[in-house]
Amino acid sequence: MTQAAEPITWNQFFAIQRSAIQQGIAPVDPASPTDLDTFSQLAQQMCPALGIAQISWVIQAEVDEWARVATWPAESPGDTVSPQHVDIDEDGRIHRFTLRAQTAACLPDPDIMLALCSTLKLAVELHGQVDMRLADARSGGEDLGHASVDQDGHVLFANLRFRQLIRRVESDWDGRRLPMPLDTSPNVLRHGMTWKGLFFYVQPNSAHIQLRVRPDRRLPDLSPRELEVARLIASGMTFKEVARELDMAPSTASTHLYKVYDKLGISRRSALVEWLNENAEALNRPRQASSRAS
Repeated sequence: MTQAAEPITWNQFFAIQRSAIQQGIAPVDPASPTDLDTFSQLAQQMCPALGIAQISWVIQAEVDEWARVATWPAESPGDTVSPQHVDIDEDGRIHRFTLRAQTAACLPDPDIMLALCSTLKLAVELHGQVDMRLADARSGGEDLGHASVDQDGHVLFANLRFRQLIRRVESDWDGRRLPMPLDTSPNVLRHGMTWKGLFFYVQPNSAHIQLRVRPDRRLPDLSPRELEVARLIASGMTFKEVARELDMAPSTASTHLYKVYDKLGISRRSALVEWLNENAEALNRPRQASSRAS
């Protein structure tokens, strides 16, 4: 393994970074394919030149619980100096990198270690996002939520749309771990999974699981009365006003609404408004068909 004889300068770091990224995004040679994930591929190219013998990445799942993201190399490199830690705090989630150098003399400057960790983290996230964007384009270019998670549902990355959709049905979600069980059965990998009015595409990659989420287009079985109540409440009416409009008791209007909430997996009026807007075309279709029939 190549070791740095003296501390790396920024010019040297940028040259190493540029070369690693160029190789990382180059088309795979069919004659010599690699099964390395993005993290390992770039670490293998950058770390030896920086004097790093091993680097690992964990993410804080709970206050005293850490979930492993990646390690390069997987095997112990043998004797190394005391490990150095680099923490990156993003959206309240701490990403901790542990770096081990062969000798204290070749340990990079702390700022360069941070730059190395940030490069590896960003490369993994961008690689996953590109994969998911390409999948979006193949399925019609929808505005889907994206996230990368591990097998236990710990969130490595989640974009704004993903967080918005999850918080629509789980308003207190902290973004660290999926609020529902993650199903990776063959049937789900082929057909997707639903949860509380959301539809998830589930696709494992070489290191993690990629999730793409959108509102579920399959409409729940709302009765005509429940739909009437839902629309009036979404328009801003109170239970008393809905009761007068539909000639029912306020308690009946309330019961209808909470049945709607339960079927949609939501708990707030704002989420109901969003759901009605997103499904307006599908909700109107049966009514148009019935009016033509009459």
